[in-house]
Amino acid sequence: MTIYPHEATALHHYLHSRMDPAVAARVEERVRANAAAVGRMTDDEHRCSTLPCAFLEGNACSAYAVRPAACAGYHSPRREDCEHSFNNPTDTRFPLPQVDELADYSDAVHAGIDEAYLRKELDGERLELHTAVNALLKNNWNLP
Repeated sequence: MTIYPHEATALHHYLHSRMDPAVAARVEERVRANAAAVGRMTDDEHRCSTLPCAFLEGNACSAYAVRPAACAGYHSPRREDCEHSFNNPTDTRFPLPQVDELADYSDAVHAGIDEAYLRKELDGERLELHTAVNALLKNNWNLP
């Protein structure tokens, strides 16, 4: 999963300011472990991995209020299809069905974010989620 720099910042801030401390500790541990695992993978291995998001707590996103645009725009009408896609990332025989209107909306959101970064002459390169949040954790970076 790739995210924008501002989304990594939002997740990090949420982790340290709004999340229950016990949940935050578990999420932070998973972020560090996932970042280490991703660091040992090639791009192809990462794309085909079944590494669960560190922010999943049970079956729910623990940072839902600040979830990245990629997460917010990803919807499938069938849970079973999502689970199959996650558990079998190289199986392209059954493409994951998506709600077309929501996929179009997601594409438009990403295009708008990309344009905003360009207009402000900022580096909007998307970053791997765990690696980006872990970098903020490592640097003890905190918002005021």
